[in-house]
Amino acid sequence: MSGPPGTALNVTSDATDAHTRAVAEKLECGTGSDEKTLKCLRGLSMETLLEAAMEHSVNNHPPNGLFTFIPSVDGDFIPDRHSVLYKAGRFAKGIPIVYGWTHDDGSGNAGPPSNFQTEEDMKGAFKTFVHALTDDDYTKLFSLYPASDFEEESSNYELTRRESDPPVPIPFFRVSRILRDLLFSCTSVGFGYEMSRQSKALDPSFPGVRLYDLNQSMLTPMIAAIGMPYMGACHGSDSHYILNGLFPEGEVSESDQILSRSMAGSFINFAYNGDPAFAGDEHLDSWPESFPEPGHPGAPLPPAVNVQLSAVLWARDLAL
Repeated sequence: MSGPPGTALNVTSDATDAHTRAVAEKLECGTGSDEKTLKCLRGLSMETLLEAAMEHSVNNHPPNGLFTFIPSVDGDFIPDRHSVLYKAGRFAKGIPIVYGWTHDDGSGNAGPPSNFQTEEDMKGAFKTFVHALTDDDYTKLFSLYPASDFEEESSNYELTRRESDPPVPIPFFRVSRILRDLLFSCTSVGFGYEMSRQSKALDPSFPGVRLYDLNQSMLTPMIAAIGMPYMGACHGSDSHYILNGLFPEGEVSESDQILSRSMAGSFINFAYNGDPAFAGDEHLDSWPESFPEPGHPGAPLPPAVNVQLSAVLWARDLAL
């Protein structure tokens, strides 16, 4: 829901080291050796440290200070990038998993639509997450998400846009989709595939891995009311359904209630027996395993993926 173990944001960078040193400087602990800096910081109260760190985080990544003090590959506690580790089998196996994302999971990380008019503008949205991309990397990445693929989404937005709603250029929709895939979808598929493939190699009866894509949100009226309808089925939308319609902030529609019963019942089944199929439910009576074919060691992608699409509920095979 908020990114699988395979999501690694700038873990090979020196970002956390730089941010820690900046906080130390602010607290007048940044002079001398690393040992002296740490000794100085340890001599401060937790309240003082936390206040300084939070202020620095918020300034670095407003409004909440996310993605500032991130994990870093140190060759010890985190020996390598996540993808390298799980492809090498360095993780706990045999754990049934349901991974999911919302259809517009990246919209909240993209930033205001007005920031994106050109492909050059798009690059800035990714530097917080992937620091080492070159111009050639960006060219290849953007070629996988051509503007023509988002013309329908843009047209649909324009057809429903109220006069008070902001115009949203196509580059915003491209950035939002790329961030969704970067932070949630692709890493769920990548780690889920290795969990399934390697677990089945050890135990053919392994229940498997399931994936879902949610394209409905109880937050829709609220985000429309504040002039941000372009957020769509945004990050966090799935929690309201998984918690069986728990949504004290707003109204739960009839369609939301139906989907809530389906998803909550499905997750109860999954917790009980490792299979989210909800017998007797009109929508989730069947939830196929996401990786029905085992694939081969070293293969970069699974031969096929089943993804459960929630709201307009059906299972589809995506050939990769």
